[in-house]
Amino acid sequence: MATVAGRVGYFSLNATNISTYLDDVSLQRVKDLIDSNHFGGTSKEFTEGLRDANLTVSGNYDSTLANLSDVLNTAYTTSGGVAFEFGPNGNGGGNEKFSGTVHVKDYGIKQGVGTIVKFSASLQVTGTLTRGTF
Repeated sequence: MATVAGRVGYFSLNATNISTYLDDVSLQRVKDLIDSNHFGGTSKEFTEGLRDANLTVSGNYDSTLANLSDVLNTAYTTSGGVAFEFGPNGNGGGNEKFSGTVHVKDYGIKQGVGTIVKFSASLQVTGTLTRGTF
């Protein structure tokens, strides 16, 4: 089993590498399970429905780097969604890659006294989530 250090991840949004701004990426894949029971059944049965995926990204906010805010704001205001690529083990040749189109569902900045200013965004995949390699 090849264990991967979390520090080597890769993430691009709208063809812009934002990996250096991130300290957390989470990819969640889900699918609908439709209750397909019938009269007289004694155990539940399910039929597979639609598949879905979403991501959350977060990190330290850097006000001197307009690039991150520009990328997230553009993605947030683009109605057709934007492309993303996520490589849990970086973007080297042959490494696993998840890609597709996402809508930025929400984007926030959190500030507290005595803490580092953080940002986070929730991304909803639209269409197919593709699993491949770089």
